[in-house]
Amino acid sequence: MGVIHERCIPVSYSHFYRKFYPEALKGGILLHYTTLHSIPNSSCMRTDSMRLTSYEQKAITATFKKYFQKDDHLWLFGSRMDPHRKGGDIDLYIETIEPDEKLTMQRQLSFLSALKLIIGEQKIDVIIKMADKNLTIYAEARSTGIQLV
Repeated sequence: MGVIHERCIPVSYSHFYRKFYPEALKGGILLHYTTLHSIPNSSCMRTDSMRLTSYEQKAITATFKKYFQKDDHLWLFGSRMDPHRKGGDIDLYIETIEPDEKLTMQRQLSFLSALKLIIGEQKIDVIIKMADKNLTIYAEARSTGIQLV
């Protein structure tokens, strides 16, 4: 039987974003409710190939699908790929087909806000490949990471 997890953004959290990320509210970003349904009871078990619980993995992929387009892709890379290490931030690499950089940044902020509400306050780094740039980190993230979506 699954467990239903639901979190929403409390008023005090909106105050936090007004104070520290005022540009996020200027662009009309809406911080949405994020719900994950039917997460299996074994959701605290880590997967073999990465240091994320299955709950965290499902939360990341579900939240990504909510804020990004169906043809966009997501990879986990970095220290969470090494099962012998401890701790570390969650490094995510996103390839999007969205040409509008401002809209992409709005989606990134909404994605991170919702994800932190679900999995808790953790250091999460997100690298988004912009169509007009070709950085070394893009190739490294793809080659060393695991594609989640």
